Amino acid sequence: MKAIDWAVDQGVDVISMSFGWSEELPSVDGVKVISKAISRAIHIRNNKILLFAAASNFGANQPELFPGTHPFVTSIRATDSLGAFKKFNPPATDLSALGTLGWKVPSTTLRSKGEHEVGFSGTSAATPIAAGIAALMLGRALFRMKTEERDKHAPRLEKMWEKAGMETMLQKLCVRTDYLYLSINAIMEDREGGKRADRLMDIACGE
Repeated sequence: MKAIDWAVDQGVDVISMSFGWSEELPSVDGVKVISKAISRAIHIRNNKILLFAAASNFGANQPELFPGTHPFVTSIRATDSLGAFKKFNPPATDLSALGTLGWKVPSTTLRSKGEHEVGFSGTSAATPIAAGIAALMLGRALFRMKTEERDKHAPRLEKMWEKAGMETMLQKLCVRTDYLYLSINAIMEDREGGKRADRLMDIACGE
């Protein structure tokens, strides 16, 4: 709870949560602390903050974890580098489940020796990557808001800071495999100088 509160107080736009439980942890003094922190974030930022959480690594043996199941949180599954969803993902209730790279992601840990990289796998590895892609899209939206006619574009592009608007944008970036594979390749290789991302953003924001 304190970490979420701190991040909100620093004015962040995106929060990545690589943790989860089968249900919300026992409350503290009768208060569900994680839900309270999420509600506080949504209230203080007037719905304009994005929260991502790991789905689960237990396959069909366990349902999707909290806080990924929270209505204001986007749950993320893991794929390999080719977009195939891994078997340790939880079952999805529909085909709109989002996933991105979460298999053997080059990383380091406190247990790493020297400067050797380790392969980090799981939905906890995929979650910060999805959050990073969202942050890139927010950066593009902010650039447009500062360089285009603000009165015309600002109210529409501000939808990118809301869960529904960003999820729509991310879905537009996805390739359909088992579910929705979120790949940044199409944007990073955009030869039109970001115009493809702008077009998808306009669609996601309702233009």
